[in-house]
Amino acid sequence: MPTLNDFPELVDAGFSLTWVRSYEPEEVERTIQMQAAARNWIVYAWDCARGVRELKTGQIVRSDAPTPAMGIAATPWRERGSPETPVILLLHNLHRFADLPPVAQAIQIEALRARRERRFLVAVSPITRVPAELEKITTILEHPLPDTQELYAIADGLMPDSPAPWATS
Repeated sequence: MPTLNDFPELVDAGFSLTWVRSYEPEEVERTIQMQAAARNWIVYAWDCARGVRELKTGQIVRSDAPTPAMGIAATPWRERGSPETPVILLLHNLHRFADLPPVAQAIQIEALRARRERRFLVAVSPITRVPAELEKITTILEHPLPDTQELYAIADGLMPDSPAPWATS
């Protein structure tokens, strides 16, 4: 299955709706923001508690957007994006809202429009529950948890001067 590392290829190919299955939404944000910095993308994130915020600056763009449909409407797509500068909106925990008809419809309409205008919707949630009307236009990516070796590398980075009990001589 494709992973989050494949996301830039999806943007280049114009896939406007991606669902990232992950238990680490902050890590997904960090990874996409690093990809964005290298490619001149603009990235926003929506969640029901904070509304829409720009990832690069952390600035809240719209705090009164408690649903994904309102988050999509509140994102300054046209003001910031262009064919040369894609705009990406991360939708956190979309599985909680995607089955609601107004939300599924808003996502479907935006995903179809977005394809022409270099705008991209990215659902980020631990569960991949794509409504039937969105299945055909959704690409699913995995963002797996770190494996044992990656965890060791993280621990070594946190404690560089300490002898690692898992290191072999």
